[in-house]
Amino acid sequence: IFFRYYLSAKLMTEAVTGPDVPPQTYPLGDAPAPKPKVKEVGPRGKSSKSQASVQRKLARKERHWVNVLHGSVMASGCPSKLSQFVADFNVTHIVTLLKEEERNATALGSACMGLGVGWTHLPLSGADLSFDKDWASLARLPEVVSLLRERQRVVVHCSAGMHRTGAVVYILFRLAGLQKDAALDGVRATREVTYEELIKARRGRASLEEFGEAVVQRLESAAYTTSDAAGEMVSSSPAGP
Repeated sequence: IFFRYYLSAKLMTEAVTGPDVPPQTYPLGDAPAPKPKVKEVGPRGKSSKSQASVQRKLARKERHWVNVLHGSVMASGCPSKLSQFVADFNVTHIVTLLKEEERNATALGSACMGLGVGWTHLPLSGADLSFDKDWASLARLPEVVSLLRERQRVVVHCSAGMHRTGAVVYILFRLAGLQKDAALDGVRATREVTYEELIKARRGRASLEEFGEAVVQRLESAAYTTSDAAGEMVSSSPAGP
């Protein structure tokens, strides 16, 4: 009876825990070490993968000067510390695309004057640019091209430096004589994230690049019309004695 009870208990134990298996033994120092899960970390304990992601995001927002005509252009978000920004980038002129009620745009103009930096305010409605709402400002972009001919270092900014800024910088490059592909390359060179928003397809609407190209055509057409009218005026003026 005792044997049957012992056998039954052993079978039940094996059914639950498995049969007894003697532990493996290894000579001293030969036992395989467990493989720990290794997570590469960078500064401040961040994983290498997340750190690389952060670096990519920062790189997309980096700002660079692009030379055009005799001056330079740079796309930017709204500078938070203007005096430091001007000193760090050696800025000589700032073009602000913010509306008057955005981030106290007029105060920015006063601050520029105090620093001896030129300032042009061309308020644009937002990412959804249109001829109806924004033409008064867009029509003045040839003035900015003139600044580039005068060797100015011009920063163009809106709030985040992506939508309005991208369209305007593209237009400036085109008005300066660059072909479409070269103008796109210029926007990309000055700020990657600005370029990405410029070419992004928008549902039911033209991309900002397409809108910018339409602005260029309209400005050039207006320039030709003005030039032709001036020529007619000159040719019809009375001859001198």
